[in-house]
Amino acid sequence: RSIPAAQHSLMAGRWDRKNFMGAQVAGKTLGIVGLGRIGMAVAKRAIGLEMRVIGYDPFMAPERAQQMGIELVGKASDLFPIVDYLTVHVPMTEETRNLIDRPQLAMLKRGVRLINAARGGIYNEAALVEGLQSGQIAGVALDVYEQEPCTDSPLFGMPGVVVTPHLGASTEEAQTQVA
Repeated sequence: RSIPAAQHSLMAGRWDRKNFMGAQVAGKTLGIVGLGRIGMAVAKRAIGLEMRVIGYDPFMAPERAQQMGIELVGKASDLFPIVDYLTVHVPMTEETRNLIDRPQLAMLKRGVRLINAARGGIYNEAALVEGLQSGQIAGVALDVYEQEPCTDSPLFGMPGVVVTPHLGASTEEAQTQVA
């Protein structure tokens, strides 16, 4: 729903509802790379929002995925052409660095929306800028960055981009659990 831009507009004294047309998630396809604890929690919520969920995780048993209502694919690139939204929940390793880069963005459906709340560097940020500029990507939500703290990025201020300063575990409950 372009909430950050809509809030900014309203706080500037404008009532521009027509400029903030959103996209419904019900009936859309979510691709999840990494079906560990967090990826599974995302899948559960997405299914509750009536999304089709397709996942990739080399360690996920097909029976478990089926029980959860997740369609499992054999490799991450298998889900790229069919997802409307893509989220990653994998650790940062040499194998996952730039997991989503220019070649992968070219495989994604035009108008895809991408989410990274796992680790910076899994998405190539320069490729994200190019994808947004070309219209290949409709939106990006980032909570993590290749270099942190990150206070300046070409992604900041781009239309369709929502950024936060690595807030994933920034709740009172999460901090209590960590302690």
